[in-house]
Amino acid sequence: MNRIALAAVVLAALTLSACATGEPVPSETPAASTTPVPDPDVTASGEEVEVVDLPKTFPVDDVPLLEGDVLVANELSDGWSVLISSNDVVNDFAAASELLVAVGYTTTATNSDGDKSFASFDGEKYQVQVSTAVDETYGPAITYTIYPTQ
Repeated sequence: MNRIALAAVVLAALTLSACATGEPVPSETPAASTTPVPDPDVTASGEEVEVVDLPKTFPVDDVPLLEGDVLVANELSDGWSVLISSNDVVNDFAAASELLVAVGYTTTATNSDGDKSFASFDGEKYQVQVSTAVDETYGPAITYTIYPTQ
């Protein structure tokens, strides 16, 4: 046996004998998930989320939004932009798309690459673009951009 292997065996024996107390060691149950789940009330930078209201002019009856904290909501010169927090951008993107299709919107474009997805929908009154990403400030989020149909 070479010297390094012998030293490793001696060190292991000394470590094990030092740890042995004769008392049973309680077993530790590993956590159910090692992947951290984002806290919906904290931004990616660790700051508390300030939930905002939708603009009063937002067409809530015509454009269904995914349930979640509204982090940013802006009235644009010819539409609206809304950022909603997400715990799972892949599933939330699918759910947001399904909500729009369920009320009569037609999918005109879609592209998905993991946590970065985009889709465009046409409706009678509005065109809606939905995109996902992990925002540097807010973490995982769904972004809606809504314009009146021309």
